[in-house]
Amino acid sequence: MQAIIVLPVIAWLLAFHRCSERSRHRLVALATAGYALVTGAVIIESFASVDPLAPTVALGAASAVGLATVIGVGLTALAGALRPITARDFRCCGVVQSSWLGPRLPGE
Repeated sequence: MQAIIVLPVIAWLLAFHRCSERSRHRLVALATAGYALVTGAVIIESFASVDPLAPTVALGAASAVGLATVIGVGLTALAGALRPITARDFRCCGVVQSSWLGPRLPGE
């Protein structure tokens, strides 16, 4: 299924985001819940023999909310990954960029 590809990519992109580790875990959990909502709606449609192109209002709404959740978290992750890295990002992590040779710890 696509979640095998989509969810790890979202988690990887969030690794470049400025938010805390706890926030990253929550965003991945939110994307997982959205994907589970879409999957649940598709499973119910299959067992109820509902045409996927003409779902009931409830199943269509559940699919739309789940899909919007996954897309929203994905766009948040992408926006954080595309943000340029600044010197402030290195300072907040306790690392100071001193030259092209790479980062060094403060006090070195």
